[in-house]
Amino acid sequence: VKQKPSEPAHVIALRELNKLREEKRWQKGEIKQYYTRLSDILRDYLDHRYDINAMEMTTGESLSALKKTGFNDKRLFDNLRDILETADLVKFARYKPLPDKNEAVLLDAVVFVNGTIPAWNKEMTKEAGVEERGGKQLSEVTAEETSTGEEGLAHE
Repeated sequence: VKQKPSEPAHVIALRELNKLREEKRWQKGEIKQYYTRLSDILRDYLDHRYDINAMEMTTGESLSALKKTGFNDKRLFDNLRDILETADLVKFARYKPLPDKNEAVLLDAVVFVNGTIPAWNKEMTKEAGVEERGGKQLSEVTAEETSTGEEGLAHE
């Protein structure tokens, strides 16, 4: 029997995303590790938030399972798909995203988590202590601030 974490899924995910940002892995050339960790954080979030065993599924299976939960926010769905597909390309096809893309996927992950917090649980995001430059909490970043524009991928 799987045990639920003691904290809400979004609090854990936002804290882990902040840790990932602080580790500066892609800036150190650890691009594959960065995308693996980013993907793992989001898959773990899907597991705890939507009861989708995404760690044991392909990206396509995970996205299909999310749709089956009744998830119908196209913008957030496309956001998640782009992140997970980019991570797959980095991990399995030797793609090397441009620096702007590396930063954008992290912010997009935060937007996805923030956009999927249950309404009754929104206040708890502040407990994650996720901050960004300029004193703005990473948990407060909106989709408008993270438009990724171009794909930003270059083959290694």
